[in-house]
Amino acid sequence: MNLADGKISKRQWFRMSYLECVTISMMMIPYITLSLAGKYHVLALVVGLAFVVLYGALMLYLADFVPCGYINAIRNHMGWTAGILDVLYALRYLLRATLIAVFFSMILQRYLLQSFSVWWIFLPFLGITLYGASKSMEGRARMFEFLFGWMVVPLILIVVFSVSNIDIGAIMQGITSQSEVSGVFKGAYAILLALSPLELQLYSCPCVKEKDRMGGIWLLVWILFAIVFAYLFIVAILGYGWTASDTTASFNVMEAASFPGGAVARLDYPVMAFWIIGVFAVVSGYLHQTRDFLYSLCEVKQKSGRVVTFVVMFAGACLFAYGMQFESAVKYGMRYFLYADLAIGIVFPLIVMWVKTKKRVKWGICFVCLTVLAAIGSVLIGDEKLGRQFVQNDFTAIEQKKETLEHRDYVQEMQVETAKDGYQFTFVIADIAGYEGENSINQTLYHVQADSLAMAADLYQRENERQLDFGHMKQIAADMTGQEIHPLLLELGHRSGISKSIPVMMETDGAKYILREMIKAAYGRESL
Repeated sequence: MNLADGKISKRQWFRMSYLECVTISMMMIPYITLSLAGKYHVLALVVGLAFVVLYGALMLYLADFVPCGYINAIRNHMGWTAGILDVLYALRYLLRATLIAVFFSMILQRYLLQSFSVWWIFLPFLGITLYGASKSMEGRARMFEFLFGWMVVPLILIVVFSVSNIDIGAIMQGITSQSEVSGVFKGAYAILLALSPLELQLYSCPCVKEKDRMGGIWLLVWILFAIVFAYLFIVAILGYGWTASDTTASFNVMEAASFPGGAVARLDYPVMAFWIIGVFAVVSGYLHQTRDFLYSLCEVKQKSGRVVTFVVMFAGACLFAYGMQFESAVKYGMRYFLYADLAIGIVFPLIVMWVKTKKRVKWGICFVCLTVLAAIGSVLIGDEKLGRQFVQNDFTAIEQKKETLEHRDYVQEMQVETAKDGYQFTFVIADIAGYEGENSINQTLYHVQADSLAMAADLYQRENERQLDFGHMKQIAADMTGQEIHPLLLELGHRSGISKSIPVMMETDGAKYILREMIKAAYGRESL
């Protein structure tokens, strides 16, 4: 394809759009439906995906209506409000990109890079995505055409090799949790919010050389397939209770799944490595449109103007990310995303289409102003309760100090039994400092009594000024009943860095279980 013709192929458009839409949603939707809709989660999923089809069809139709490009349509038909729309869209997309980048950085820090601050992950990632956003639509399409296979094919292989971890019975369960019918509409609306990147079709569709409406239909079909398949896969491995217990619970599937025979005990590293590509696609997509709207607003043509634009975008994203540490910013941000952002993304293109058809610029300007006022009103008087249910105020949490690799001790086995106050833990720790090239590494034992595993690890760190690392733990030995170990299992379900496919030896009955099955049973309130 000639990069100078301003067009992309249908295959390039499909692959880029697919990565932009499914990356975040496939990991968030299982939690959204189960936590908000309870026993009506399947109905919420169906209704939500029906909303997605209507929303996606609308975006594809509007994209066909502006063959010259949505930004050009705004400049040509919206009069003096074109500048206002440029500013609003630039802020919207920059805020979306920042929110996803911060969320991704927190996930990466929690599961892979515990020694790094979230900022040390966010800033390099922001720089990389800005570089991706600096490319033309053709350049981005060619890049993601190449990267598509590197993300999708390994994920398919991981699913295939992890099929032995799937519990079909878990898919048939989950109707015991209670919820009001209103939760169906909350869950369905949250699903629509999760798939809001479909709005990017306004900009990529007009660039496709081969005009084919079936392409849009197939895109929606494959998006729905990916969401439903990921939903079933995650729930079948984690169970309903575990999936619905926390915002990032779906990411535990990376530590819970494993290859048959234990060839690979933890899949969090390979899955996260491939997932990065999809996050890069959606964040760079939003930043790319932020760039174009700023170019349109300031009529940037010179290289120096482009450099200034990206500096402003970088500074703006950092400012938004910094603001997420404050409760008031999180509160109003939730209200905006719940009540205003999606509505703006639907109403503004409809106004542009109406003005282009009816040639009534004054009425269009009036509708834009009314929409902005309504959005401001919804942010001021709205309720962020729904957002609290699936955001859980993670952005305002105080970051814990993380030790470097040189200041860690690696736990190989954990033994636990009940004590008078809590649990009696015994950690079998690898004596790496005393390793002298022999065939085996010596081990040291550390005994501590604590109410939880987190408290035991904190006590060890205070006494030894070193952090315990459970990432290489191969076994847990528990001398207690299923009821006694229940609180510990709930804690292990959300403690990152521990493989959930390791065996658990229950010494009371001599039985051997897999940790993920015990955690799933604990969250499902089943007998152990």
